[in-house]
Amino acid sequence: MPGIWRKVPDMLMDPRNPLSICWWHLPAALPCFIRFTLNSQRRRAEEISLSLETIYCQILDAYAKVLEAANARDLIVHRGN
Repeated sequence: MPGIWRKVPDMLMDPRNPLSICWWHLPAALPCFIRFTLNSQRRRAEEISLSLETIYCQILDAYAKVLEAANARDLIVHRGN
């Protein structure tokens, strides 16, 4: 998400945080953090979000067909849009 990169230093310092890292691994992880930062920019995050929306819609359609074939359509509950 845009602006998340500002929180990364605090996340890295907290050993209970899922993003924490042993400092001696930082040089190897740096390229990943750079890509993470670039993909966190608003324009790029919006592009990624639109791509995921397309994929998720296809997944839901395919999953509905599988549940229909299994006579388990009642397992899907639609909420919102």
